[in-house]
Amino acid sequence: MMGLINDPFLQGGLLPQLYGRRLLILSSGTGGGHDSVATAIVEAVHTLTGGRLRVQVVAPLGRGVERMYAMALNYAPGLWGLGYHAGNVRAATSLEQHAIKLLWGKRVASLLDKERPDLILSVHALCAQAVDPIAHMLGIPHQCVITDLVDIHRTWSAPGVATYFVPTLQAKLALLRRGVERERIQLTGLPVRRAFWHGPTRSEKQRTRGRLQVLVMDGGRPGPALAATVRTLVESIPSLAMSVAWGGASPIAHELRSRHQSCAIRHLDASAEIAKEMRIADVVVTKAGSVTIAEALATGRPLVLHRAAPGQEESNPDFVQALGAGVYAPNAARLCEMVTRLIEAPEEQGEMALCAAAAGRPTAAQHVALHILLSLTTRATQTVGAVG
Repeated sequence: MMGLINDPFLQGGLLPQLYGRRLLILSSGTGGGHDSVATAIVEAVHTLTGGRLRVQVVAPLGRGVERMYAMALNYAPGLWGLGYHAGNVRAATSLEQHAIKLLWGKRVASLLDKERPDLILSVHALCAQAVDPIAHMLGIPHQCVITDLVDIHRTWSAPGVATYFVPTLQAKLALLRRGVERERIQLTGLPVRRAFWHGPTRSEKQRTRGRLQVLVMDGGRPGPALAATVRTLVESIPSLAMSVAWGGASPIAHELRSRHQSCAIRHLDASAEIAKEMRIADVVVTKAGSVTIAEALATGRPLVLHRAAPGQEESNPDFVQALGAGVYAPNAARLCEMVTRLIEAPEEQGEMALCAAAAGRPTAAQHVALHILLSLTTRATQTVGAVG
């Protein structure tokens, strides 16, 4: 699909209609995954159109929601899980919609009045709920990328969404059970950024021979669980070569350097190229976040999931294990057992990598982008026809 920009159909029929058109993507920094999906779609749209379509990404929920989400997930996951499940019942739907309208309705209405987009794409459930009634009132088409792999929270469901882009068959079935019509659902995979569109290169493979290369992560907003996971690994398996994605300064770098010199540790801050680190890793040890899983599958990397957030990530470990692409290790003993097993049984590691690559959907962003472009040009044609 990379070469579609040179396709005669696009050059002659689709691309000229995109001049002056505006796509507004509504995202949120909660966890980092939603923003990554938004970036992936922007990259794909620019690849397909050569920049002819104006695309803007906005986070209308504000930084407060991002901070509250990170605090709850890292320091009160049980409380987060209770809130997630309490809001995922039919009786809570109208109350949630009313609260969302009060909190963000005016802000979203002002944003749409200012930007006047031709199409809105939500990549966060709360964004979808906040914008849906306003978009319907203004006659602006609204589409939605669902970022949950298996279980779909009720807040994703909004009556005005014309198209849902879903990552898995399980997600599609979940929407169908909620009463969403089949024709409104497109199974595309979860969009990942261009840097994750391929596995390790030959030179990257050659550079990493020797120790088991492990990338250790805990989502986009890592908490104390990451430090505990790193300590467990270096104290039990000193032969590792480890890259740790802290998202900022490492809180235990000095301790690790002074006490565990036998373990080769690289500390990665927010500017690190995680896609490159993932490609050269033999194993990715991470929280069971949907986007991180999709990125690992796209690059063909085996997964060891050290925890899953209550609610939206609860079913992800079973999903990964069913694919044969990884294992769930929610405690220190199980984590050390599984990483040691992958060191001692490289053939098992290789099988997981093959299963991951087979399940990956590196072109998901391009498929979503093409659907968006077709929607925009169809609407442009209908508008011209109505005026004529």
